[in-house]
Amino acid sequence: MPNTESGMVLLKNGEKVPKAIVITTMVSLKAPGVFMELVSACTGPKHEFSQIAKQKLQKRAFMENDNIHRSIKDIVISSVSEDLKIEDPLET
Repeated sequence: MPNTESGMVLLKNGEKVPKAIVITTMVSLKAPGVFMELVSACTGPKHEFSQIAKQKLQKRAFMENDNIHRSIKDIVISSVSEDLKIEDPLET
């Protein structure tokens, strides 16, 4: 992973985020019931979460007050291809 600053990495969308958050988010994207909810919430207008997905996202600390954290949105946007496949979110 290319380092931009101590502990920070550069995403494809140009944002810098902590490397640890990228790793955690990428692992969680593969969890059942999380991927499509996150993609929908991060790429579209106001998204209504299922109760189960909301609990999973809150448990992972991905959201607060029904809003996805900005760094999580940046990682999701950078890691999902147009055909909804997960790819490396880092700028190369």
